[in-house]
Amino acid sequence: MQNIGCKDYQMYIKQLFGKDVVRNTTTVLSGNAIAQIISLAIYPLLTRIYSPDDFGVLTIFLSLGGIWIIIAGAEYYNAVMLPKSKERAVACFQVSLITIILVSVICAISIALKDLFVQWYNSEKLGEWYFLLPFYVLFSALWILMQHWYGREKNFKAISGYQIGLSSVNAGMKSGFGFAGLTSGGMIWSMTIAPLITLVVNVFIHLKNSIKDLFTFDWGAIRHEASVYSNFPKYAMPRMLLHYTIGVLPALILSPYFSIEQIGFYGMAVTLSQKPVTMCTQSMYSVLFQKISKMVNDGIPIAATIRKYIIYILAVTIPSFTVLYFTLPWLTSVLLGEEWRYTGELIQVMLVFLASMLVTSTLNFIPDIFQKQKTTLLFEIVNLLCSLSAIFIGMQTNNFHTVITLLFQAYALVWVAEGFWIYHLVKMYDRQLKQS
Repeated sequence: MQNIGCKDYQMYIKQLFGKDVVRNTTTVLSGNAIAQIISLAIYPLLTRIYSPDDFGVLTIFLSLGGIWIIIAGAEYYNAVMLPKSKERAVACFQVSLITIILVSVICAISIALKDLFVQWYNSEKLGEWYFLLPFYVLFSALWILMQHWYGREKNFKAISGYQIGLSSVNAGMKSGFGFAGLTSGGMIWSMTIAPLITLVVNVFIHLKNSIKDLFTFDWGAIRHEASVYSNFPKYAMPRMLLHYTIGVLPALILSPYFSIEQIGFYGMAVTLSQKPVTMCTQSMYSVLFQKISKMVNDGIPIAATIRKYIIYILAVTIPSFTVLYFTLPWLTSVLLGEEWRYTGELIQVMLVFLASMLVTSTLNFIPDIFQKQKTTLLFEIVNLLCSLSAIFIGMQTNNFHTVITLLFQAYALVWVAEGFWIYHLVKMYDRQLKQS
């Protein structure tokens, strides 16, 4: 992407939000940047140790795990950011913790059904390592919960430290397992163990003196907060489940019809393109959520702030992605090896979607602030229908590339529409402030 000077970026954020957000944003973004560099730097090695088939199995494993992770949190961890009092926030934290543990146990029971997944995906390797799935779900969901708690407490150093630690441990373990000859399940083992190691170290460093407060349960308060924020599991969780499932449809649906190798190329394309974008959006999401929710609680207009942010993101994204479009196949062949050139061609058809994702996903907390989860759920239903239609039409050609092209065009269309709706909510809020 376009090389934006650190001072220029900090000056822009300072004008937009203030000194505190300059510090918080810089902390989170710098941590994510380091984590991203570590993750991407190891891929030229990993693609020469592991085959596209290995990456295909990993893609399916992570796709299934992601669905369980969303169900585990029931989206209650988003409620952690919203209460004014710490006592209520702790109760929200505990509601999410309980659901994570219960769903992880249910996921473990699903091991008895692993043969069904083996038959559907035609992959013995998936069945061999399926038993690791509940552990991956538990450790990953716990971090998401802790990330929201750290965000509430403005402990962005903890978030940054986890990102760097996770990337470092993951990179080391994937390489180590690969060199040890465990190419069949080395990456799956790494993706399971690395979150546990990083989470334990992170909590010990940042919460060892206050962790008791998070585990002193007031069951009456827990039931109350579960009821107050019941819209999260009712509407936000199905919405996120639909949203995530739509994103992993190629891995979940296309695997039986196309080769695991093609799924591996697709998984690598998603990793190289969406991972950097997601890390950037998550960084801004954490900071923006905390700042905008406080502005709303204090009755401060937010439209001008949101508008400036959108303009800035588009001014950076459009020229950067234009350059990337013409260089991606060459870049991926140089970075990963000539065998992986097709990955760059897949990323090319994802760029419009990625640009819309940069804007809209960063602002996805706004419907939650205004309790508009029902409408966002409708957007996800529309997205699912459009995506399934795109896949169905594309599969008539029996061409994997055509399927992915149509699918990501459908993704982009719905994301742009949702972005306009979110901005409409912002303008409505400001208008109501003026009238009151």
